[in-house]
Amino acid sequence: MENERKTPIFDMFWENSKLNDKNFLKFLSGFKNEETDIERIKYPTCDVNLKLPKDKLFKDMCNRHSERTYNNYQLNLKELSSLFSCFASVNRT
Repeated sequence: MENERKTPIFDMFWENSKLNDKNFLKFLSGFKNEETDIERIKYPTCDVNLKLPKDKLFKDMCNRHSERTYNNYQLNLKELSSLFSCFASVNRT
């Protein structure tokens, strides 16, 4: 065990705060309240007048646009499965 790396405190925090079968019900119970934090947030009602920058970056960002073209190609089920499999998290022990 001499070669075992010491886990930094933040790694341990994230590992211990993952949802699992032991803490999932407690997590869900937090959503049963009638009033949530989102409902208590007060948003400003008046506009804030800010001076717009006059630099080249601002002008370039105002003039940017995006174009996409699509064809009629459709993925079959095997291709779609292959594409989505790269999003899956696989634990191999």
